[in-house]
Amino acid sequence: MERTQSSANARVVYIGTGRQLRSGFFGRIGLDEDERIWRQRLAQEMEEAMQEMGRRGLCLQKVVPVLRTAGMTGSWTEGAWLFFSKP
Repeated sequence: MERTQSSANARVVYIGTGRQLRSGFFGRIGLDEDERIWRQRLAQEMEEAMQEMGRRGLCLQKVVPVLRTAGMTGSWTEGAWLFFSKP
């Protein structure tokens, strides 16, 4: 999770982590982390950011998904920009 401060009354937070590599049979490396686990980790980071910004008195104003594509396989949400400001 990366945070960028815009002003005292607003924050912009980027949430996104790439899929981690895991070892396969006989210690081979190169298999992507299970998508379900990766998405749960991404959701957990978003929840933590929401709680932290709530403690600072900021409310979520906008979510902008960051999409990634790979050839002809379509696209998926890789991360999200979360925009917070005072109510």
